[in-house]
Amino acid sequence: MPSTNDVFQKNIDDIALILIRKFGLRFKREEEKLNCPLNRWLDFRCRYVDPLPRKIALSNAFPKASLSPSAQRGLSSLLRKFNAGENVNPYQGRGLIIRNDTSGSKKHTRTDLLYADWNMLHFHLSDEIIPSGQFFSKPADYLAFCLVGGDIVAVVDVLPHPDRAGFANTDLFATLANSWPQYIAQYELNGLLAGNTFSSSDISQLREAGVTTFIEHDGKVYMGPGGGITSAGTSLRVGRSSDYLRDTVNMLANMVDDPHGQFQVHPVIKEISEPDFMLALDCRGLCVRENTSQTHFLIKRPVANQEPTRFEAMSDMLVPEWAIS
Repeated sequence: MPSTNDVFQKNIDDIALILIRKFGLRFKREEEKLNCPLNRWLDFRCRYVDPLPRKIALSNAFPKASLSPSAQRGLSSLLRKFNAGENVNPYQGRGLIIRNDTSGSKKHTRTDLLYADWNMLHFHLSDEIIPSGQFFSKPADYLAFCLVGGDIVAVVDVLPHPDRAGFANTDLFATLANSWPQYIAQYELNGLLAGNTFSSSDISQLREAGVTTFIEHDGKVYMGPGGGITSAGTSLRVGRSSDYLRDTVNMLANMVDDPHGQFQVHPVIKEISEPDFMLALDCRGLCVRENTSQTHFLIKRPVANQEPTRFEAMSDMLVPEWAIS
C-alpha cells in the first residue's frame, strides 16, 4: 500500500496536469526525463504575473523620445494595467503558453531563457483591443523589458522587437545594473576578476545549449538574477520551486500521519478505522481530503502583508487564486 507521502506526491502531479489542461499549456512529453507535469505547471506559474496593483519604477533609459505613437500608447496602456492590478499576461510572448514546453524535444524552447537567466519578462506594446475569445495581444513592433516582483514592476527598457540574440542584449543588463545598483549588488560574485566578456550572441547561443554564463559589468562579475538555466535547458528557479513543493508536501504527509495531529484527531476522522487521505482541488483551492468521509481541510493561502507559513506558500505556488477563479 502506498504511503501518504507517495499518494500526495502523485496528487500534486495530477493537480498540475489538471491546471495545464485548463490553461491550454503546451505539454507534449517528448523528452521522457522531462515529462513531469509539476515542472511544466511551475514554469508557467513562475512566469505568470499575478494580477495585483503595482508601483512603476522606470530605469535611467527613460524617457524614450524615439518611440512610435502606437508604441507609446501601448506602453502607457501597459503601465496603467500594472498600476491598476489588471491582467497583463496577454501581452507576454506566446512562449508563456503555446511555444515553450519543459518536456519538449528542442532544448532552446523549454523555457523563457531571458527570464530564467536575468529575471526579465517582455511585453508586447500593442494598443489594439484583444478580440473576444483570444488570449494573446497582437504581436507588436516594440517590447517592454520588465522585472516584476512583489508590488513593484521595474521597466528596464523599451526596444524594437529583437531577433533571438537580442533577448541576450547585454545593454539590458547594463541598464538594469546602472539603474538599480543595490538590487544587482546581491548577485555580484566577489573575488572573481572580469576576463573575456561574452557578446550578446555568445550568451544567446550558450543559453540555448543549456549553459549559464556570468556577466561582466563595470569591472565586476555577476550571476544572472533569474537563477540560471540547467544543462537540459530548463529554469533552475523552477527546479528549486519543485523541490521546495515536494519537500513541503512530505512535511504535510507526516502531519497527516501523526496519530495525535489535527487530521487524525478530527471528530469525524477518528471514527474511521483506515482513513484515506489525498491532496485535491475544490472550489476554494488546495485541500487535504479524507475520501471515506468526504471531509476537506483547506490549505490556506498567504494573508496580505504577513509572512506566509510554509504551507501557505505551497498553496499559493501550486494553486494561486487566479488559477481556479
